[in-house]
Amino acid sequence: MIKLYKNLLNTLIIIFVTLYPVLPSYGDKNPDKILHLIFIVQALGIIFIPLERKYYFNVMKNIKEDKIFLSLLLLNILMYSSSFISVDSDATLKASLKFSLYIWIYYNIVYNLRGKNIFKILLTSFVGVAAISSIFSIYQTYENLHINKHINAENRISSFLENSNILGLYAVSALFIVIMLFLNSKKNYQKVCFSICSLLLIINIILSQSRNALIALILGSILLSLIYNKKLILPTAITLGTLIILPISRTRIIDILSTNQNISRIKIWKITNFIIKDNLLFGIGYDGYSAVYPDYANNYKDLMIRDDYMAYHPHNVFLKFQSELGILGTILLVLFFSLTLYNFYKNIKLFKNSNKQAIIVGTAVSFLCFIFMNMVDSYFNSPKAIMTLCLILGISNFYSNKKVKEPFEKYFSNGSFVTSAQNQTGYI
Repeated sequence: MIKLYKNLLNTLIIIFVTLYPVLPSYGDKNPDKILHLIFIVQALGIIFIPLERKYYFNVMKNIKEDKIFLSLLLLNILMYSSSFISVDSDATLKASLKFSLYIWIYYNIVYNLRGKNIFKILLTSFVGVAAISSIFSIYQTYENLHINKHINAENRISSFLENSNILGLYAVSALFIVIMLFLNSKKNYQKVCFSICSLLLIINIILSQSRNALIALILGSILLSLIYNKKLILPTAITLGTLIILPISRTRIIDILSTNQNISRIKIWKITNFIIKDNLLFGIGYDGYSAVYPDYANNYKDLMIRDDYMAYHPHNVFLKFQSELGILGTILLVLFFSLTLYNFYKNIKLFKNSNKQAIIVGTAVSFLCFIFMNMVDSYFNSPKAIMTLCLILGISNFYSNKKVKEPFEKYFSNGSFVTSAQNQTGYI
């Protein structure tokens, strides 16, 4: 019974990691349904399996030490609370419930994935789907070129991520984990696999035509050199040179300084400042931005982009949380970022000189790139972007909960759905 239950739970979580980038974000076939099923299975396990119930209470007793989980939870509680003053209470409640599901992803990766080699399977699933998304991007590019449809700012590739900017963020999030796996792999076949995956992900970033992702690629490469190994400066310089030489990426990098490309975003930021000024303390309610944007755009005609344009978020994460959740929202967002970065620092020190450190460094760089990309956009409105964030946070914190898992280690081993005694470092 225990083995069947834990195998089922592990399998469902891996299925989610594999399918959430592929399934549509909304509609009858969205990945939320897998999360609902995971919740039901675990609830039944807690009710009917005494050992699982004991493990769950042990997690709850020690979860106060999980700063990432607690900071996300505080943000979520504030989101629900903002429904009382929200300009659109239904939208706020729905978005708050969605955010609860995102936290559930993190919780499941860190606490519900258990057993021999399960971390290895998790990484294989994440990296494998990221590589497949790159192959599909190349196929989409071939199809477009076949009908004389050029890849440019107006005609961008999105693979199965629904949006080219989300594709760029997803590829960046996976890339630095793959690079760290490549740098720390011992076997030649692993190095070949990871080098191919890295190349595919860089191609994905270029084909996405996301200015954010291109700059995040450069920034992340520099950060990796500073945090991990200064010898990586040379590959970083080669990467930057290649991006500047290639016309498809050079044009988008130059567009960062283009007034015409940025004027709409600047206008949205200015309108958001007016919204903040009128709702400084408590905001307008989480995810309420699109409900008030048309009124402000009509009131400030010089800031209107066009008559039919609708801004769903302010294209900056701090402006989003300040406008929607007020001063406390900004404080809790900064707290979340700060505690997460501290958690990365602590784990890098904790697993110094071990293979696990490589994974944590890769996820740390991915998280820093995520913060940067949210300065000129807001990915908290995108389900797939936040699912990816919670996944990489879960990967980074997987091994840092010994106090929770150690008393149940025998149970985890017996209930593993991969039982052969292979390398358990988490490497693919």
